[in-house]
Amino acid sequence: MLSWVNLRVPEGNDYIEFMFYRNLPPPDKRGVEHHICLEAPDLAATLALLDHRPYRNGYARTLEPRTGINRRRQLNLFDPDGTRVER
Repeated sequence: MLSWVNLRVPEGNDYIEFMFYRNLPPPDKRGVEHHICLEAPDLAATLALLDHRPYRNGYARTLEPRTGINRRRQLNLFDPDGTRVER
């Protein structure tokens, strides 16, 4: 079971999202929920910028904008070790 708690920082728009588990998931399942998130003001512009970076030719995953559980638009990228970075 997973519960989310979002806390907004004082006098700002940034927030911290905590994910609480009853039982810790196995390591191969942690890259999905456990991740870093970097906020970008324009997701389409961020995607266009990423598509023109040299690393893009070697990145095999699809870059597809989605809507997260928090109803924010996001773009997920994964490190080789499975760590997810959300933009």
